[in-house]
This record gives sequence, C-alpha cells and structure tokens, in this order.
Amino acid sequence: MSTSTKVLPDDTMIAQMAEIFQIMGDESRLKILRSLMGGALTVNEIVGATGQSQANVSKHLSLLTRSGMLDRRKEGTRAWYSIKDPMVIALCDAVCQNRPITTDTPKTNSIETFKTNS
Repeated sequence: MSTSTKVLPDDTMIAQMAEIFQIMGDESRLKILRSLMGGALTVNEIVGATGQSQANVSKHLSLLTRSGMLDRRKEGTRAWYSIKDPMVIALCDAVCQNRPITTDTPKTNSIETFKTNS
C-alpha cells in the first residue's frame, strides 16, 4: 500500500467529475469517442463508424464539443471533429485496463464486479 498523500476532491471537483461521468456514461457518446481515438473525422465518417443516424451523431457531437472534450474544425462545407481533452483517452484507458470486460456480467452487478476486481 502506498504511503503517499492523496488530495481529496472538494465539492467543486466532485461536481465536475459527476458532469464528466454523466457525459461519458452514454453508450452512443462512447462509440463516437472511440471512433475519434484514431484521429479527426467528419460527421459522415463518424456516422459510418458508429452506425448511428446523422441526427443522433450531430446531437452528441454538439454536447461533447460544448463540454470541451472535442474540438471542431471547419473546412469549407465539412466539420472535422477530434478529441481535444487527453483526459478522455486516459479515462477510457483506465477503465478498460482495470476492469475485465465480459458479456456475461449482468449490469445490476457491474459495480460489485468492478469493486471486486479493483
């Protein structure tokens, strides 16, 4: 066990964390983020990569951009989206590396499974 002192988050930090987790807690948005981990894409490319409708992708891209997680770059008639905040990739990596992903774990038991495997 480490003896280093950890700084506990204050209420403001907890509110920011809750907002981040709420935004990233949507499966559609996670698919969009996954598609962008390889680099910048247009809306049509994200639609193709995720299998979601253009309207749905656009709605989620707007929220992810407003949150500061994504960057939007306009070139002519196209908009290119990319991951702006490296915390997004780090958080996804941390979750995926520290928790075994199984298809047979019921969602109602997933928090207990996470605690057990941590």
